[in-house]
Amino acid sequence: MIHNGVPANEIEDTAAAMCGGKSGWSLRCPCWVGRYVQAGERTRRPDRSRVARSKAGAGAEACPRGDGKCKADLYRRAAERNLNGAVRFASAASHIPSMLSAMDIFALPSHTEGLSIATIEAMACGTPVIVTDCGGPTEIVTDGVTGLVVPPCNPRAMANALVRLTRDSALRACLASNGKARARDAFSLDRMLERYDQLYQEVAR
Repeated sequence: MIHNGVPANEIEDTAAAMCGGKSGWSLRCPCWVGRYVQAGERTRRPDRSRVARSKAGAGAEACPRGDGKCKADLYRRAAERNLNGAVRFASAASHIPSMLSAMDIFALPSHTEGLSIATIEAMACGTPVIVTDCGGPTEIVTDGVTGLVVPPCNPRAMANALVRLTRDSALRACLASNGKARARDAFSLDRMLERYDQLYQEVAR
C-alpha cells in the first residue's frame, strides 16, 4: 500500500518558525481539526471537554477548529454545560500546520476514519497526538510510541488520555519526537514518490 504523503519538510519549517507560538493559548490546549457533522464523535465534544476539564484543572482549554452544519448546536451545548471558558471554538484555518504548531495536543475523536492527513501534519509539527482505534489512524500511530490510541465512541477514554498528556510533559515530549520522526520517515511526499517510483519500475520489468 502506498499512503498519501504530506510536505513534511515544509511543515517542520513552519513548526520551527512557530517556536514560542503557544504563548497565545492555554499552556494545556488540546486541539482537533475537522467537520462538525451529525454522525460521529464530533457531535459530543462538549461532553468530553467537561470530563477532561474536571480532571485537568482550570488551566485546561480545548480548541475545536472547523466548520459544519452542527457547529451552532455545539456552541449551544457548550454554553448549557458552562464550558465557555474551557472550549474555544474557531473556524477552519487557511494554513493548518501553523495552527497545529501552536497546539499542545492534537486529538482525533472520530468514530471512523481513513488515513488522517491532519494527524500526520500534527505529528510532523511535533505535536503529540491522540487518536481513536477506528481504522486509518492506527496505520499512523502506535499506542504509547508515536501517540496515544483510545477506543472510538468512548468520550471518557479520550478525556482520560487528554488529562494524561496535560499532566505528563515527559510523555508529551517523547510522543512528539517519535511522532515527528514517524511522519517524516513514513508519510512524507518524498517517501510517497519513492514508493511510486519503485512500483512503476517493478511494473515495467
